[in-house]
Amino acid sequence: MKNNVLIDRKEELAFLNGLYNSNRAELIILYGRRRIGKTFLLKHFSETRNAIYYLATKENETVQARELSNRIAKFYKDDALSINPFSSYSQIFEYLAKKTIERTLLIIDEFGYIMETSPYISSVLQKYWDEGMNQSKIFIILNGSIIAMMESLLSVKNPLYGRRTGQWHMKVLPFVEFYDFLKSKEFTDITQCWALTGGIIFYAKEFMDYKSIKEFIMKTFFNRGHAFYEEGRIIVSDEFGETQTYFSILSGIAKGITKSNDLSNFIGIKNTSLSSYMRALIEIGFVERIAPVTDPENSKKTRYFIKDNFLRFWFSFVYPNKNLVEINKFYEIENDIKKRFPVFMGRAFEMLVRENVVKFINMDFDKIGTWWGRNPEKLKGFNEEEIDVVAINNKTENILFAECKWTNSRVGIGVYNDLKRKAKLVQWHNNDRKEYYAIFSKSGFTDEMKKVAGEEHIQLFDLKGIKKCHCEQ
Repeated sequence: MKNNVLIDRKEELAFLNGLYNSNRAELIILYGRRRIGKTFLLKHFSETRNAIYYLATKENETVQARELSNRIAKFYKDDALSINPFSSYSQIFEYLAKKTIERTLLIIDEFGYIMETSPYISSVLQKYWDEGMNQSKIFIILNGSIIAMMESLLSVKNPLYGRRTGQWHMKVLPFVEFYDFLKSKEFTDITQCWALTGGIIFYAKEFMDYKSIKEFIMKTFFNRGHAFYEEGRIIVSDEFGETQTYFSILSGIAKGITKSNDLSNFIGIKNTSLSSYMRALIEIGFVERIAPVTDPENSKKTRYFIKDNFLRFWFSFVYPNKNLVEINKFYEIENDIKKRFPVFMGRAFEMLVRENVVKFINMDFDKIGTWWGRNPEKLKGFNEEEIDVVAINNKTENILFAECKWTNSRVGIGVYNDLKRKAKLVQWHNNDRKEYYAIFSKSGFTDEMKKVAGEEHIQLFDLKGIKKCHCEQ
């Protein structure tokens, strides 16, 4: 939202506009991660429409019903209701079923809070929906940030199943839209800001006030009075409560403990118990389970990574350094960030390339991911090899191998030679495949690498090339 203007969200608006124009009763479930812009979208959508907007709280039914009644009374200019507001949701829904003759938009924001304090709310709404609201002109949007709770409304077991007429899970903006919001900044800084904030404009707006990424990090994430300092804890707690197991899992993954058995040992719980926690984290979108791209989905070689960029940074740097913040040892925090941030950015750079590799390479792929596996020639010590990006097309038998380097040094021919060596370890259509190679580099390439790339048709992308290819088309 730049200068209070809605950024992108064309799909979401088209979805809402299409249902609104149906002129039938509509019951929509809209949900998504905290700070993603749901409320701003809904307020933008309702600006030119007959709308009742209510932001729910965690207060009891009597208090919230009275407040919602006041909003409804004001909308309908009902003085009697203003004097004697309702004290239950049943009264509100019954009133709306009878009163809504013309198209009326009712937005209940943070509906999950009502579900927490009044878990029977779905049954109440179902009753009055079936008894008349479904024949009215009402357009209800139930919006929420507690993802697990909002997704429970979509369940077959929920009373609203079969009543809702649509649902939309709002996701983070694509990188190109994120770039457009921050394009007055240097592209390197925009990329780093994306790695910190995950494409969420609410967070990125803060960066506009700072001259450097370092200043942005230290004055927001490590400022006790800033929202970012507690944001990671609040996001996780909203979904799961103050369960320390989830914090321990995310902290472990942020430390690089990505295998199930290793995580179990780190946390001190059985592997069988860990699986339920991991399933919940994956369903919410905080964590992703990844197998080598050439392996089947049920591969035993899976690893876990934090998918949400903001949480990845928060658990990598803020959570483990909170004790230093409390005793004002910011120089130690700065040293820690200086030491580990390039590795953090390397992982983010890989994520960015994987998510957009089709635009860079201009080829179709069935699967895009990463690859790792053992090197049989290394008999002692650590014998696992990794390739940052591998993309495959089973029909054409094309395979792409790519490396991503977020370093201050130009990439030389050694990186390319090493990539070719590792590519031979990848067991996939070995006799028939057609191999393609690409290298993505923050700092560009040596003259020797450029020369070899021209001779062997290797695609090279520095940040300038990524910007031109992906953001300025």
